[in-house]
Amino acid sequence: MVKALVFAALAAVVPAAAVAQARLPISQHPPAGITVTGHGTVTVRVQQLWFVALVRGTADEQSIRAALEAAGIDNVSIGSEGSAVFPNAPTAVRGMIHDVSPLRLDQVRAAAADFVRTHPGTTIDNIRFTPPLVGCATNFEQPARENAMADARRKAEALAAASQVSLGAIVAVDESGGCPTIDPGSVMSAGQTNFNLTTLTAAVNVTETVTYAIR
Repeated sequence: MVKALVFAALAAVVPAAAVAQARLPISQHPPAGITVTGHGTVTVRVQQLWFVALVRGTADEQSIRAALEAAGIDNVSIGSEGSAVFPNAPTAVRGMIHDVSPLRLDQVRAAAADFVRTHPGTTIDNIRFTPPLVGCATNFEQPARENAMADARRKAEALAAASQVSLGAIVAVDESGGCPTIDPGSVMSAGQTNFNLTTLTAAVNVTETVTYAIR
């Protein structure tokens, strides 16, 4: 009985408009629009390469360093592969190759094969390459971004024409890709860069997901 009296009193003092307003949904639907994904790529001819080779065996650091320097490789460092050391873990040998060309890489491969042959018990698990893209953000990432935005615009215009609407302003952009993060002091994040060992080129890719308002 008391509850009924309280509800009756509230109904008398709270305006109907306020009651109706309280029943409105908390969140509204987003405005109508067209969402598309654009892709942009800039391909770069590689002039320099960081590399990391994983070496096993008993070869001493001095002989490894001497072999690398004889092959014309500089910025040599020798240490663990990552931030932790494990039993029987390979040694990570790092360096930079200049004036990259198929002939130059063949010379490096030949030097590695000679080293293994002259140091019995030594093996090289693999060699990974990462190009240092100097000025990447300005020279490569930004043009790739512009290409991606142009690609997104082209797709959005085609969809708008097919839907018999007009494009409005951009209301949202989500980007992925861009310049790789390279740390020559670590394992150099090898494999994160789209480097083609056959063509000696690296690709910087940017993807833009863009939402346009429509009218």
